[in-house]
Amino acid sequence: MPPLESFLVEAELEGVPSRARENLSASADKPWPQSTVVYASRPDGSIALLKRSPGRPFAGRWFLPGGTVEKGESPEQAAARELREESGLRAIDGLWKVGSYPVDMYGDRYLQMTFACRVPRQAIVTSDEHDGAMWMDPVKFRFSLLGLLRGSSTETGSSLPRRLIENLERDVATYLALRNAAHQSTAEFAASRTKDHAR
Repeated sequence: MPPLESFLVEAELEGVPSRARENLSASADKPWPQSTVVYASRPDGSIALLKRSPGRPFAGRWFLPGGTVEKGESPEQAAARELREESGLRAIDGLWKVGSYPVDMYGDRYLQMTFACRVPRQAIVTSDEHDGAMWMDPVKFRFSLLGLLRGSSTETGSSLPRRLIENLERDVATYLALRNAAHQSTAEFAASRTKDHAR
C-alpha cells in the first residue's frame, strides 16, 4: 500500500517561487477559479482513488477523480465530466454536493467543490493523466488523514500543509455523515413499506 502522504494532492506546485506563492490568494476583484472532486462510491461503499502519472502535476499522488471547472460549465457538470474522463465511471442517479474548501494548486488558489455519487460495480478505466486506480474504504481514507494530523502540531511532517489536511478530513467526515444519513433514510423507507404491505 502506498505511503499515506501519497494519497493526498500536493497543496502547492513544486518549483513555484516563494514570492509567487505569497500572491496565490485571490483578490476581492477576482473570484477564485473552481475545481471539483468526486467521491464515486460503488455498491460495497468503497470510493475510487486515482494515481497521477509521471510527468504530470502531482505525479505519484493518489486522490479522488476531479479537475477544474471549464468556462460555461457548472461545478456539477465539471465533476461528472471529470469523473467520466478520468475513470470511465458514470453516476447512476446524479451527483450531490458534499462541501467545499480552498486549495492552492497550479499557481493559483482554487475553491475545491466536492460531490458524491453512486457508480456501478465495474473496472476503472484511467486516462493518460493517471497510471493507477484503486477502491478504498472512505473510513480508512479519513483515518489516514487523521494519522497525518497527529504527526505534528504545526506541520504534518510532510509537504502537505496542516490546513489542507484538516479541510480534507472535515470534507471526508461530511461525506460519511451524508452517506450514513442516506442509508438510514433508505432503511427507514424500506421498513415502512414492509409494514404497509403487512397490513
